[in-house]
Amino acid sequence: MSEFPLDAVGIAAPPRSNGQLVFDQPWQRRLFATTVALCDAEIITYSSFRGTLITTIETTSQPYWSSWQDALEQLLTDAAITGHDELATRAAAFRAHS
Repeated sequence: MSEFPLDAVGIAAPPRSNGQLVFDQPWQRRLFATTVALCDAEIITYSSFRGTLITTIETTSQPYWSSWQDALEQLLTDAAITGHDELATRAAAFRAHS
């Protein structure tokens, strides 16, 4: 697991049960792992992702992991790391393997 500290409380804190992260669907676990890998590889920073996640949560009323996905996609496209079409293809593949 990555060295970055996940929030334990507050708006950016992932859902937990007995201290363990909670994923309702397999795509959520894959999305989390992808984010960790991108941070570990220093392609993105956790602090920039966290800021984008907080903004996304504050401006939408969607479930937590959907906000996480939108924040990651926004960060990747804003930084020109990937395009919308590639992200849509990958998101569909994540969800198809649920």
